[in-house]
Amino acid sequence: MDDGNFTGNGLKLNTNAFKVEEVLLLIDVLEKNFSLKASINKTSIKNQFTIYIPKNNLPQLVELVKEHMHPTLLYKLNIN
Repeated sequence: MDDGNFTGNGLKLNTNAFKVEEVLLLIDVLEKNFSLKASINKTSIKNQFTIYIPKNNLPQLVELVKEHMHPTLLYKLNIN
């Protein structure tokens, strides 16, 4: 359960293995189904992209995912 990381201003989901069309679809799903704002970012490697979720959306994201996480992994969300 680890394919992303917090940045200084938000969260980066490592979607490098996905095609750009798939990443855009994921972003659309996040916005339509969960009202989470997200954007696509290019990586330094050609044809690889990540999803960025801004800091102001993180409390909402945490509420969505925490009940699905094993208690020993909640530290990754900076909650206990």
